[in-house]
Amino acid sequence: MERRKGVEPIPDNLMSFLTEEQINALPILEEKGISLFAVRRPLFQESVVIMKFLFRDGYGVLLKDGKVDYFPDIEVRESGASTATQSFSVLQP
Repeated sequence: MERRKGVEPIPDNLMSFLTEEQINALPILEEKGISLFAVRRPLFQESVVIMKFLFRDGYGVLLKDGKVDYFPDIEVRESGASTATQSFSVLQP
């Protein structure tokens, strides 16, 4: 469960947290089995877009230029329910 009450792992206003390059990369990454997992929104710092690998264990970070850092120095808490199913539904009309 999310520690901050009322804060979803993937925000409703996702586009406001992403660069144009990141937005363009999302559908391509989904085709490759890399799904949006969460957006970290630390106070007074830039957001970090966390991607989950669907065909193997692990996570990556979607960089501002739309590339994925496959070996980030991050720790991810998994909840009981998978948030990866939320994937890119916010991007589709």
